[in-house]
Amino acid sequence: MSSVHKKQYSHKIYNNDPLLLKSYINKQIQITTDDSTIHHGILYTVDPVSESVVLIERENEKFHVKVIVGHSINNIQMISNSTLHLPQFFNLAYHPMTDVELSDRRKEIKKLFAQNRFPVTEHNDILEIENMLFIEPPYNLENCICTNPIILNRVYNILSQLNID
Repeated sequence: MSSVHKKQYSHKIYNNDPLLLKSYINKQIQITTDDSTIHHGILYTVDPVSESVVLIERENEKFHVKVIVGHSINNIQMISNSTLHLPQFFNLAYHPMTDVELSDRRKEIKKLFAQNRFPVTEHNDILEIENMLFIEPPYNLENCICTNPIILNRVYNILSQLNID
């Protein structure tokens, strides 16, 4: 195959170094873009395919998030090799529930599934449907475990009737 054909069909993903990109995460870096703009910050994450990055810039005690698309990046340079710890930006809100609230929610979900003709059993506070779907306390959408996306989607639709998270 000629070099013209190789260049035509090769994608930069085959030439990048994902381990190098990963080593930049949580490090102070400098990014230079096509328009010669220089961005400084902590690399939060990188898409290994597009090489787009999420950069966290700290100004006093505030954090600013900047997404830089991969095609505009000319150079990424690590400024500091020390790992910096960022605060958790995307925590799920956790509201502890009492045993009574959990019991009420469990009963309500079991009743709703029965109305929709889903056979629900309960084992150690975990709701189970035909050994395919499991819902753990506190019985929110993110507590559903299922490998079948069709069943999982159907269960999400049913649970959305209860207005739970």
